[in-house]
Amino acid sequence: MSQAPGPPQRRMRLKIFQNRPVTVVNYWRAVVNMSRKYRNEMDLLERQVEDINIEKELKESKGRVVSLRSLAVKYKKEVSNPHRIVDTENGPPSDEFSDSASNKDDECKHEKKENVDHEGFKKRFAKIWTGTPGEDMQFIEMARLRQQLKKEEDKLKKQTENAKKELEEVLNKACSLRSLADKYKKELEENYSELDKVIDQKEILEKENVELKRRLAKLGFL
Repeated sequence: MSQAPGPPQRRMRLKIFQNRPVTVVNYWRAVVNMSRKYRNEMDLLERQVEDINIEKELKESKGRVVSLRSLAVKYKKEVSNPHRIVDTENGPPSDEFSDSASNKDDECKHEKKENVDHEGFKKRFAKIWTGTPGEDMQFIEMARLRQQLKKEEDKLKKQTENAKKELEEVLNKACSLRSLADKYKKELEENYSELDKVIDQKEILEKENVELKRRLAKLGFL
């Protein structure tokens, strides 16, 4: 009756003990190749991190959004000024500082501007933010700017999400490479300890060989 197999024995990491003589040079070459592979992987990771210009793209997008917001605030102030709102049924608005307009027309238009109802102004001003263009060109321009600002904000959000995803991928890869580096470092330390043992054994064998030759010479065999 065959016995059950016992626990697996720990295999020796040094392959130089199997079917070939012990040489320190071959073992040292294997250690150098392993450390070189680890260095190459770490250099590749650093280059990938340097190639990502996330902060630069975010700053450019934020600058565009800020400029559009300042322009929107400027138009909002112009629309909120009651002297700029006129009755569109009697014609388009004219510039108060135009030299071509007569004094009589200016006085009539100024009276109409002064008599603007506050509730009517609130209703017309609300059309800007509901997406429905008003009768005035100012309201149409404000609606267009609002849509353009919304597109820029959506574009900025997408760019931010893509940048976060790329950063997460790089960080995950960095973590995996760090764990791999720790593994290689641990194996390298173990190989160094085993290499020290091999060197000690080699020195002991050399001493024993010298002693054996001395005894053989003393006995007259050499």
